[in-house]
Amino acid sequence: MNGRRRRLPDPLPLRSHLKKSTVEELSEFLRFWGPHAKRRNGRGQLEDRLLRLMSDENVVYSKVDLLSDTVRGALTALLRATHFTSDLASLLRGIDSLEMESYQAEAALVALARRGFVRISRQPDWLPYGSSAYAVPREIGLVLHGLAGTDRRPFWQVFSAAEFKPAGADARAGAEAPVIPDDVREAVAALKDPFQTIAREVLDRYGGLITRREFLEQFTARGIAWRSAAFRDEFGRAQLGTVAHVDLKTKAIGIDDDALVFFIEVVDAWMDSAGVPEQDAVLSARGALMSDVRTTLETVRDTKVKVARGGSVYKASRTRLADRLGFPETRMIARADVAERALSIARGLQLVRTTGERRLKLTDKGDEWMRQPLIDKLREAYRLLFSDEVQTLRSIHLRGMHALLEKLLIKECDNGKVGKGEPDEKKQTDGDVSEVSPSVPAWRSSRDVAHRARNLYLLDLVREDSQRNRTPLAVCDGALTELGRAAHDMLTRDLFVLGLVDLALRDEEPVAVRLSALGRRLLRGDEARPADRPLVVNPDFEILVLPEGEIDDVLHELDRIAVRDPGSREVAHYHLDRARLERVTALDEDVDAWITFLRNQARAELPQNVAYSLRAWCAGVQTAEALRGVLVTVNDPAVLKEITAHARLKEHVLKIVDQQSVFFDDAVTDGELKKELEALGVFVK
Repeated sequence: MNGRRRRLPDPLPLRSHLKKSTVEELSEFLRFWGPHAKRRNGRGQLEDRLLRLMSDENVVYSKVDLLSDTVRGALTALLRATHFTSDLASLLRGIDSLEMESYQAEAALVALARRGFVRISRQPDWLPYGSSAYAVPREIGLVLHGLAGTDRRPFWQVFSAAEFKPAGADARAGAEAPVIPDDVREAVAALKDPFQTIAREVLDRYGGLITRREFLEQFTARGIAWRSAAFRDEFGRAQLGTVAHVDLKTKAIGIDDDALVFFIEVVDAWMDSAGVPEQDAVLSARGALMSDVRTTLETVRDTKVKVARGGSVYKASRTRLADRLGFPETRMIARADVAERALSIARGLQLVRTTGERRLKLTDKGDEWMRQPLIDKLREAYRLLFSDEVQTLRSIHLRGMHALLEKLLIKECDNGKVGKGEPDEKKQTDGDVSEVSPSVPAWRSSRDVAHRARNLYLLDLVREDSQRNRTPLAVCDGALTELGRAAHDMLTRDLFVLGLVDLALRDEEPVAVRLSALGRRLLRGDEARPADRPLVVNPDFEILVLPEGEIDDVLHELDRIAVRDPGSREVAHYHLDRARLERVTALDEDVDAWITFLRNQARAELPQNVAYSLRAWCAGVQTAEALRGVLVTVNDPAVLKEITAHARLKEHVLKIVDQQSVFFDDAVTDGELKKELEALGVFVK
């Protein structure tokens, strides 16, 4: 050798790779690349068949998916080498070195060679004498350049047109950032099929992002193939998007694949021009969940709710509880789900506790909570369900999207405007086509709001410098879509059940969303604007609540003395319930206060028979106090004062009977509490 470094040859052409292979090797290649292909005689036919298969982008990727992680890792490292060619030593010590032993890497490369992905050469023209060279054919290497990392631009440089950085030849040619079309819908309409169909569906159903694998699942059966180069050229020429490799595994999202990406500015413009989907009903939860939490607490107070050893409430108790709840029935939210949420809030806020007999018991905080105003109850429940401090079981991705959903709801759903094609409640009720008051919040497509939150979250996520530990959202090919669906579920289930958003439905499925009156009060801090006399009280004890103005607080109070017809939606139908009224009267509440409440909220004069009957129902109510626990009597009143002032013992006091006697719950006989008493010199017999 003359001391000059040999120049590597050009990338190995696939045709050359096949010509240099034996017939036996070609036959083995075909068993892998075309297991169902007919075996044809003749070397030329074998080469032609393999040339078509091994240069087909979709076939190449499908075969890569069959490789083990070790073999695929070796292939990925080799693709990052110059001209897709390297010797083993260079491959192991390079910047993108293999995280495996030399013998493992060599075995993986041999496995790739048996399948036709790699050609092994010992010719001195390739590398220094005595070394083996491993080369990926050019056509396969170009197909897999995204997997190899040569097109791994940071995600924000692909998703955001404002920060778009061209890659490869485009970058070397000095290509500039795209300029978003003035009319995105017109630009999409100008595309030829199948590109127009692809653009419309990916923008509408997938929020502008779809991975290659998910694309194949959704489009292949319809005869639409994945073609990276064609997509990049066609959508790039229209300034709409591109194709790039997206790797979010370091962000705990299971995506490492090529993806069709429409610029976020294009996605936003597409959504802004879409209007709101047609709808046939409006659903408002209002403060129903807080009423059901109160019903849960009343059930715990009045009945025996047993708890299993694992801490869960027995199914029979949950079923009885669900039957008492008044949350509006809907196909989206099962009554059992509402019962679970109510129990979770009651336990999470420490409104109930579990006794030594494994029963739920109302706490002093629970008793006080029932008397709080509706908005205060809602604020505590919202903080419990969505604050970072307590969301230990919620994926960090969902927590991040929640904050963005909240901002989007305030910005987009309460902007004081009603867009074209949006549902108009006034038109629904009386056919009036007059302009809607500016105070009416705007509707937005629920899917679009969820996709906006998903897209903004992804941009924020990939810009983070720190690599915090995260619980993975998914390790599947459709993780981006799954993330969007999770945001949609949070919007149309979690926030809806709390009463923070109203939903517009089509065929019983949510299609649009807006910030509710309770949502504006909680998230924006708006002042309440109570409805002016929304009740119609009939002599047969039926009460209609007209949906004109903010009626949430009225409904929350009415739930205490009346039963709601579960089938009622826009106009709530109630019937005054004697048992409920007697119960609240037994709790030292004045029946005249309830009569005054009905008079102040009724549009017409309260029927005389209603007021008379309410007083008659409550006139004979008798009360008694039943305590179940342990009576502790001490011989020194001073000791009793110490007991009732003790940090732990005072939580278990049911009632102080006299100066020397106190009623404890049965937990006082537990070992730990007995020790606390003994430390005070009190021994329980």
